[in-house]
Amino acid sequence: MLAQQAAEKALKAALISLDIDPPRVHNLELLADLLPEGWAVRSAKQDLGRLSLWIVESRYPGDWPDEGVDGVRFVKGVPTRGRAAVSPDNVS
Repeated sequence: MLAQQAAEKALKAALISLDIDPPRVHNLELLADLLPEGWAVRSAKQDLGRLSLWIVESRYPGDWPDEGVDGVRFVKGVPTRGRAAVSPDNVS
């Protein structure tokens, strides 16, 4: 859940830095779509969608698929990938 929150805050901060008012949503794909073309994070749709599930699962317990070891590895890599994706240096 915290990895999703960090990604959400980073995307919203990037939007604010561009004078774009971010909507009050937790959908990382939608937030990335609001960034201008050329931002690397826009091409990370699959990762963003997978990460978005973590906030839903943590807030609404239920019968969700077990991510197991692959899920843990994925989440542990989020900070590094996230910093690179929203870095101003990563805009074409």
